Amino acid sequence: MPRLALSLSLAAVAALAACHSPAPRTEVVGTQMSYRAGYGTVQSVSPAPLPMAAAGGGSGQGGTSLYRLAIRMDDGRMQYVDTDSPEYAKGQRVELSEDRLIGKH
Repeated sequence: MPRLALSLSLAAVAALAACHSPAPRTEVVGTQMSYRAGYGTVQSVSPAPLPMAAAGGGSGQGGTSLYRLAIRMDDGRMQYVDTDSPEYAKGQRVELSEDRLIGKH
């Protein structure tokens, strides 16, 4: 009987220890957004959220600023794309190509 009690005590301690150990974590590095080629109009330009790895990386010096474009496509749906170019403005016509390039029109 003492052996059974010791086994149950060890099992209880192991179970409690498992509750307090940190769960495995994976790094979030960006958000995958749907993409379809076509023509549209820029509705807004805003700073793109930083990936988690870059968010804690200091003052941002030496990094590239990203801009998030909200684009209303000609078929009425909205698309959001990130670019490192500050050359896009609200109201501007753009083309999203099949190879994920943004062109001005």
